Amino acid sequence: MEKGEVSLTLDELKEAAECGIINVAYVREQMDMTKRKEFLKMHPYSVWQGRNGNWYTYLPKEGEERSQIKRKTKESLEDVIVNFWKEKSYSPTIREVFEESNNDQLELKLIGLDTHKRYQQEFNRFFTEFGEKKIKDICAEDCISFLEHQIAKFELTFKAYSNLRTVLSSTLIFAKRKGYISFGVKDLFDAVRTGACKQVVKEDYEEVFDEEETELLVSFLEDNLDIRNAGLLLLIQSGIRVGELVTLKSSDISGTSINIRRTESRKPKDGGSDYVVKDFPKSKAGFRTVVVSEDYRWLCDLLKEYNPNGEYIFVNEKGERLTTNAIRRRAERICHKLGIYPRSPHKYRKTFITILLDNKVDERTVKDLAGHEQIETSERDYHRNRKTIERKTEIISEIPDFQRNKNNHPTKIIRK
Repeated sequence: MEKGEVSLTLDELKEAAECGIINVAYVREQMDMTKRKEFLKMHPYSVWQGRNGNWYTYLPKEGEERSQIKRKTKESLEDVIVNFWKEKSYSPTIREVFEESNNDQLELKLIGLDTHKRYQQEFNRFFTEFGEKKIKDICAEDCISFLEHQIAKFELTFKAYSNLRTVLSSTLIFAKRKGYISFGVKDLFDAVRTGACKQVVKEDYEEVFDEEETELLVSFLEDNLDIRNAGLLLLIQSGIRVGELVTLKSSDISGTSINIRRTESRKPKDGGSDYVVKDFPKSKAGFRTVVVSEDYRWLCDLLKEYNPNGEYIFVNEKGERLTTNAIRRRAERICHKLGIYPRSPHKYRKTFITILLDNKVDERTVKDLAGHEQIETSERDYHRNRKTIERKTEIISEIPDFQRNKNNHPTKIIRK
């Protein structure tokens, strides 16, 4: 201890600051010095100065006995020692690592606020006990076991499991970068047994409009073309997302092409929701230019001129921007009016993409128009059968192998 220096414990420093005897900045400085001394005491190797003036010591090294380090000054060498033992002694929980990772992704704009919130909700739901474990105490088998138990406990669908896996994966990758874990993350999920995932089968009629319904729907929208119906018509002719639709501006439209540059986001507000515009679409692939057929150039022209002096095209009678919820309500009412199965605006998009795939449009064009990074997404999640029962019967009946050569046929089944 230097002459005149007063040594205080951490508790004494905190108490002195609370009583106003010394200021908070001084307390923080003294606490840092105290912790620094503690870390230097943890160091088991000697520190010495060589003949060349440099300062030397050793540090433990994984898989080896030790490694020598040197710095030009004693203070800089001690900085290395302190940082080494500080990192070694820091053992955050899985929850702490997740929150650091989630906030880091948001700050770097790798995810949006909606995704950030959804990840937090996923973590709160599934990581109750597992999230409080120390990240340095777990191994790959612990993670695999955790995922398999969650699948069984919550009877997760594969999609729900995929969301859970994404949260754990991003947390572990962040932990690996920080040096908290040493096991590999990439191949870990291949070992998870997902056979218990609950199978959810949605019928084609729930997901897309069939050929007859599409014709009926388009005719109705064209015959009753207010701004909401014009939006629904554009959805089925372009395949854009409803959040992208309600944030379109006149400047986004040129001829038969439409630039997609933003989308709508929903935020909780006073027990309800606040609909805001994000100046970027759902994903990187969402930045795209879509087109409509020449037969619907007139629709683009009408929309471009509908509200030329306003900020957005789709506005209500008061000049306020229409929300995705307003378009969804209109879509539901139209289905009821036409007597067809109710489908959300997202099903308009699925119908559009299915039509592209049915007509053998090349993969690159499908991806670009849909705003998907992988064609597998379009095929797996969007491609459905739009043909009616009658049309399917016609197709099968036209195949020679299923045609009979004889005009007559048996009139009964023989009982034996």
